[in-house]
Order: sequence, then C-alpha cells, then structure tokens
Amino acid sequence: MLLIYLVGIFLVGVFFARKNKSSEDMFSAGGRSPWWTSGLSAFMTMFSANTFVVWGGIGYRLGFVAVLINLMYGVAALLVGYFAAGRWKAMGIKTPAEFVQERYGSGALHFYTWFMTVFRMLTTAGALYAMGRILVTLMPLEEGHFLRDAVTGNLSLMWAIVILSSVVVIYTMLGGLWAVLMTDVLQFIVLNLAVVFMIPLILMEVGGTSAAIEGLGAVTVDDAGNSMLSPLAGDYSLMFLAGWCAIHFFMIGAEWAFVQRFICVPDPKSARKSTYLFGLLYLGSPMLWLLPPILYRLLDPIPEGLPAELFQYVPLEKRAEFDPAIINACVAGNADTIPAEAYDKLRETAVKFKSEAGYIAACERVLPSGMLGLMFAAMFSATASMVSSQLNVFSGVMTNDIVKPLMRKAASPQTMLWIGRLFTVILGVVLIVIATLYQKMGGAEQVIVKSTEAVVAALLAPMVWGLFSRRINTAAVWWTAGVGMIAGVSVRLGLAEGGFMTDIAAFEDAAQWVQDNMKIAETLSGVVLPVLVLVIVQLLSKGTSKGYERIVALQQEEAAQEATGRVKASRLPAIMVGWSVAMCGFLMMGLVFVNDEDRGILAGFGVAMFVIAAAILGLSYRVRARRDN
Repeated sequence: MLLIYLVGIFLVGVFFARKNKSSEDMFSAGGRSPWWTSGLSAFMTMFSANTFVVWGGIGYRLGFVAVLINLMYGVAALLVGYFAAGRWKAMGIKTPAEFVQERYGSGALHFYTWFMTVFRMLTTAGALYAMGRILVTLMPLEEGHFLRDAVTGNLSLMWAIVILSSVVVIYTMLGGLWAVLMTDVLQFIVLNLAVVFMIPLILMEVGGTSAAIEGLGAVTVDDAGNSMLSPLAGDYSLMFLAGWCAIHFFMIGAEWAFVQRFICVPDPKSARKSTYLFGLLYLGSPMLWLLPPILYRLLDPIPEGLPAELFQYVPLEKRAEFDPAIINACVAGNADTIPAEAYDKLRETAVKFKSEAGYIAACERVLPSGMLGLMFAAMFSATASMVSSQLNVFSGVMTNDIVKPLMRKAASPQTMLWIGRLFTVILGVVLIVIATLYQKMGGAEQVIVKSTEAVVAALLAPMVWGLFSRRINTAAVWWTAGVGMIAGVSVRLGLAEGGFMTDIAAFEDAAQWVQDNMKIAETLSGVVLPVLVLVIVQLLSKGTSKGYERIVALQQEEAAQEATGRVKASRLPAIMVGWSVAMCGFLMMGLVFVNDEDRGILAGFGVAMFVIAAAILGLSYRVRARRDN
C-alpha cells in the first residue's frame, strides 16, 4: 500500500510539471489555486510525523490536554484570517521574501532568508527522521536483504529516510506548488478518513463509549490529581495555552510556508476564506485524530515502576547516556537496585518513548492489513506535506529574491523555472543528509532546535506588525530579533536545568525561578518580550517609514490590476483530487479479496472513498456548467 501510494504522488508531480511555465507558476501556482485547496494545504502543512509522535505521545500520557493544545492552532488561524491573510494577498507579491525586501530592505531579506532556511532545514529533517523511525519498526526484512539493518533486522533507518525523502524532493521539484497543493488535499482526505474509521474500532476494543469515559476518568496523570479527561494537566496551564496561541498567530500569520498559501489564491477574499477553513478544521479535527492514542492508554497502560517491558522502550542511543551497570541491572530485571536519581530519569525516558509509540501501537492493534499501510501512508503524507512546503517556499525565495535580481535581463521565465528546480534538489539533498545524521548527532539537534524555536516569535512578529504599522522600520527587526534571541537562548539553554548559566552565582535565583516555572518563563521570553520590544519601537518611531510607503504602492498597483480582470481559480485541483480518491477506493475494494478478516471494514472504507470522489467530481462539473452559462 505504501509503495502504491508513493508511486501515486510521484505521478502527481510528473503530471503538474507541464503546468509550470515560469517560476511564478512553480512557487505561487500562478495565483489560481482555489481557496479550499489553499486552506486544506495550510492545514496539512501543520502536520508531520511529529504530530503523531509528539502530540500522540502527550495524548497517551496526559489525555485530553493534547486536544486543547491543538485547538489553539485553530484559534490562531481564525485570528490570522480576520487580520492578516487578506493583506498578504492584497500586496500582489510573488514570495513572502519580496515583502521583507520592500518593507525592511536587503539586509533584513538576507537575514530572514538564511536564518529561516537553516532553522527549517533542521526542524524538517527532524520530522523526516521521526518518519523513518516509525517506518523501520513496521518493516522487518529477511537476512541478506541489501536494505536490512543488521542490528535490528528491520529496514535500515538510512535507507528509509533516503527513499521517503527522495520521493518528496522529486515531486516537489517537478510539480512545484501545484503538486504540493494537490498532494496535500489528497493527504487530508486519506488521513482523516482513515482516522474516522479507526475510532469506532478502538472504541469497541475498550468496551464502548461509557467504558472509555469511565476508564479515562479513573487514570491519574499528574501530582495534582488530574485525570485523562482533564482539560489542563502536567505543565500545560492556561498561561501556556495563551502563549501557544500567540506564538502560532505569528507563525501562521508570517511564516513563509503559510504566507505562500495566502498569495497563491486569486484575491484577498479567497485568502481569508482559506485561512478560516484552516482554523475551523483545527477547532474540530484534533478530537478525531488524537482519540486513538488517548483510548489506547486503556488497552496498554503505563506500568508502575521500571519493569523490563517498560525499559525496552528506551532507545539504544539513550541507554548510552547511563552507566553500563545501571543498564545491566535493568536488563536483568533489577531496576529497583539502581540509585533513585538514575531510576527516576530512566523511568521518565521510558515513559516518554512508550508514549510516543502509542499512536502506531494503536493502529497495529485495530487496523486490518492494507488499512494499516494506508494509515502509515497518510502519516508519511503529513510529513511530506511539511517537507514539500518548506522546499518549495525556500527554493522560491532563493530563485526569485536572491538569484533573479542578480541575473537581470538573463532571467527569462524558463531559465528561472530550471533554477528553481535546481535549488529544490540542492535543498532536498541537504535535508536528507541532515536527517540521516540525526541519530549520530545524539542530543545535539535538540540544542540546535531549542535555540532556534526560542526565537520564532521574535523573528516573525515584525513581519506581522509591519503589515499594519506605518512607523516601524528595519530597526524593529534587529531589536526584536536580537533581544528575543538573547532572552530565548538564556531561558531554554542557560537558566534551565543543566544550563550554562546555572553555575554563575549572580543567576542562581533566576535559574531557580525559571526551572520552577519553565512554561511561564518560555512564554514571557518567547512571546511577551518580543511584543513588548515592538511596542517600544513603535512608540519611539516617528512619521511613515519608506518601507510602508513601498507596500502601499504595491497594494495600489495590485488593486488596479485586479480591476482590469480577475484571475479565476482553476478547476483542475478538484478533478485531480476526485479521481485520485476514487483510485484509493479501488485499492481498498481490491484488498477485500486478499484479506480473510475485516472485509467489511475495508469495503466500507472503499465505499466511503467512492462517495467522496463522486461528490468532489460532481461539484467540479457543476462549477464548470455555471461558468459556461
């Protein structure tokens, strides 16, 4: 099933290669993407394997608090739709970097381009690594197979990453943003349909809805006595949720992969509608796709202590961090004899990794052959959506905003198209190399990722602010990013437990407060402080900045062009998605004949896909009939 799915999305890239006649087509879909396609693509851009590993793990460990955290994405997206999405489209820019160039100048453009490229290559490579880790656990290979890992007996992690990544790089390079949008929509349908079918299966396993509610209410998840049904638990407080929503307002409102979704539609109204769709989906869907790992806690609870069946979840690279005598004691079943501090750390690590395996374990428990493959394909698709979006947006920035101004008259549409494809391949190769090195890097990548995540709001807040403020100029970027970087790195890497500032006498009290109130400290340094800096810069700035005047000129030019003739959204996405879903339905019906069990589930899944395909195609042809009339 996975191989068939990979071939299918590869063919989508090949098909849309012929639609790309210029770099504008490749990186902004010629401004002809339907609003619903853009909205679903933005929704899927938030997904990756980490969605299932991290949020599924929190759901398994803490319960419904994971759902509430993800609802904050929906609130943030609705706010972005109301305040910012239409403004991005109204400027008529081709890439988000073009806005940075016009609003803040060349220095800010290069800073954002290279810093955000490095940051996103690291985090995206992490998602690919997580995807590879999931795949290799599900694919044992016979001895002597050239793709086999001699230690685990399963598919080699390196080959898993290379194969999965190469497919994404190739279809993104060929099909551009059109291929990204189309595969995102198909992935959305397959993923959510698979999850919807999974919920009644796992509910039956736990004994029905009443038994599930009673069981979850009886599971205590923290020292405060909260249960799996509690909306807040562990370190996740109202303060954290408010900060999480604010961070993602800036992220959805200004991160380049999302801005690209705002500018690829025909008009500002479509940009707003696409973002509202994104937000509404995130207000409803987290309950669906987080319910399986939450319910799986009842089928496979976390054992007390540190027995062998819990210790086995500690990966080999994590075991290397402990004294061999401690590991030997755990292997021998004598965990109670090891020192208390090491015991607590090992148990915390084991529980974390067992939690992160909860989603896959739930799928293996209830899904029949074929549907498990399709579910994994959907998980891969979620990661592919994130990866392809980042590849497309950053290759677009380097092509249109870095190389094109240097080439001047030599920058023909066809030349820039091939340069864009070259950058996609180069970034893809870099991504694959980083992902394959993650295991060897041990915990180093966590330091890099934390240090960059600490300053996301500080980097993106000036972009959102610059859409509205007449006064601020380039100084706002340097002050906000500088202060935000220092504060973010200090809190997460300096004052946190084991940080480089904790041994300095002058910071002892601050370090203790940060360690006791880590979530609050992260919110204050990552959200409140950057906004406060921007408020101060706003108050100190006088008059209207030249950058804002250039943006107003762009808006006026775009409004004049729109008045002469509105670009119509393409019908092709609906037709392509409709027939692709129908093909998935045929695959499911074919599996009925090769499965001895669960034939009814597979047939039901196939019928559901036929119904969805018919609805999409029917709507597409009705739209065509209205246009013809």
